[in-house]
Amino acid sequence: DLCPPKWHTIRGGRRWNVGDKFSPRIWSGVPYRSKQIILAPDIEIKKVWRFVAMRDGTFHINLDEVDVTSTDIPKNDGLYVDDFLEWFPVGKYFDGQIICWNENINY
Repeated sequence: DLCPPKWHTIRGGRRWNVGDKFSPRIWSGVPYRSKQIILAPDIEIKKVWRFVAMRDGTFHINLDEVDVTSTDIPKNDGLYVDDFLEWFPVGKYFDGQIICWNENINY
């Protein structure tokens, strides 16, 4: 199976705003200790939502609780639900943003 297309990414912190440019990159080896590979030209951010993963395994978008297993959040991030849940395991707190470059996505 091919992974679904990636329409957004999730990043820690709250520094991103609509209209900012996002540069999609990956590390060529060890994170922060290797060169970055540019995957595509810079992309304009169309939408931003606050995203919080609570230690109890619940998720929130703009403070509203959401069930990620019954939404398109994992798919729009280019992941299957099981893979998405591995990024945000129960017991670990995360506070950041969904940075979206597709105008047709709404949460």
